[in-house]
Amino acid sequence: MQSKSIWRYIYFGSTLYYLQRADRIYPIYANLGVVDNINRFVKGLDEFGLLVTLRAAQQLQEFRDELLGRVIDESLERGEIRR
Repeated sequence: MQSKSIWRYIYFGSTLYYLQRADRIYPIYANLGVVDNINRFVKGLDEFGLLVTLRAAQQLQEFRDELLGRVIDESLERGEIRR
């Protein structure tokens, strides 16, 4: 069995926590904003070999693609938070 640092798992969990706690004031594009955290979360799913979860996250990736068309300084709308 190969030894691995747990920091990558903690980092991955923090991206999930951020997305679960998203609020209207969370920026879409800023460094460590919503889009950045979605990208990091999806990368973690792939890195850890969570292929079924990666497929289940397809709607999250589609939501990210929708956000990419938004104005840079925008934040999440109230209805988008629960998606």
